[in-house]
Amino acid sequence: MPERAFYLKLLAAVYGAWLAIFEAVGRYAATLDTVDLTTALDRLIPVVPEAVWLYDFCFLLPLVAVFVVRDGHTLNRAVIAIFVSTITACAVYLLVPVAYPLPELGTSLSDRLLAWHYRLDFRPGANKLPSLHVANSFLLWLTVRHVSKTTDRTFLALAIGISISTLLVKQHIVPDVVLGAAWAFPSWWIAGILYARMNRHGRSSADTVRALWTPGLRFRTPEPLP
Repeated sequence: MPERAFYLKLLAAVYGAWLAIFEAVGRYAATLDTVDLTTALDRLIPVVPEAVWLYDFCFLLPLVAVFVVRDGHTLNRAVIAIFVSTITACAVYLLVPVAYPLPELGTSLSDRLLAWHYRLDFRPGANKLPSLHVANSFLLWLTVRHVSKTTDRTFLALAIGISISTLLVKQHIVPDVVLGAAWAFPSWWIAGILYARMNRHGRSSADTVRALWTPGLRFRTPEPLP
């Protein structure tokens, strides 16, 4: 894809904006009264610190998608979908702040990495229900699934594996994961509607994004090809 360099820069900007939103909402939600939605199934799931490596792979999935997807318009839709899922999830974070006790950890490398995640978490808890780790993993599967059968199956397996890892490292509980998986599909659908309106002039994928901050480009219809 000739516009890959553009999308790598866009990815960095998206990460920064996403983190700012997540942190701002989390810091405020952590000051609210919380509820513990831990289920009986959660109490049966063991702590597996080694699953933190798969859990962290979620942060690399968008980068992999940029190199796998050949159509920039699909990447644009994915970016919109991630923000749709994030903004709507943040509303739930403020309405239903979830918190629960975290387990004691050992001293292995995996334990130390997981303990670092725990230290970064909001206290006593916030931004849990729905799990954006899960929602975004499934959104990235929806982004790449039409590339080939191999990418479809690989990313679906990764989305499922990452979802399970969130339970094994106790970063999320079952209600977070179930709702997070469900969150991805309407977010993808809404993003499709929004992007169709954004791209009604039939621009290139990169120009569609640039038009957001370039008023002259926003209202200019591309000249037809000879």
